[in-house]
Amino acid sequence: MNDTKNTDQQQGAAKSGGSADDSRERLELAVEHYLLECYEQRTAVRAKELASKLNISPQHLGRLARELLGRRIGDFLLEKQLTYAVEVLRVTPLTYRDVAAHCGFGTESTFHRAVRRVFQMTASELRRRSRFRNACGLEGSIAATMRKDGKTDLSKRQI
Repeated sequence: MNDTKNTDQQQGAAKSGGSADDSRERLELAVEHYLLECYEQRTAVRAKELASKLNISPQHLGRLARELLGRRIGDFLLEKQLTYAVEVLRVTPLTYRDVAAHCGFGTESTFHRAVRRVFQMTASELRRRSRFRNACGLEGSIAATMRKDGKTDLSKRQI
């Protein structure tokens, strides 16, 4: 089954002039560039806006994400945002409103909902635990892993 999926990805990538790995890397690089732009401008991250910047339809971006990243584009963006937000919480004294703006969440309430949904704790608890891990010299970081079904795999988070 997985071999069939890889073959389909390789055939699709061959039609577009590159390997599936190259296509994945290009999409990941485009996402990183877009996220940095949102972080710098303090604007909310939107899959529709990313698609526009890539000159493709939101539906096509969704298909590419599922094919190349194995998940929905919104979940991939959220994972990247939250990974960055955890680091910002750990190393800065920024308010939650500023963290939300700095990490592309748009509003503080959107940030709090995302943290609560993914980590099943408040942002203040997340900050406290990530700083504790750092102060104790414990390896690893707090990270969420989104499953293909859009739910979060909390078994891989380290607190």
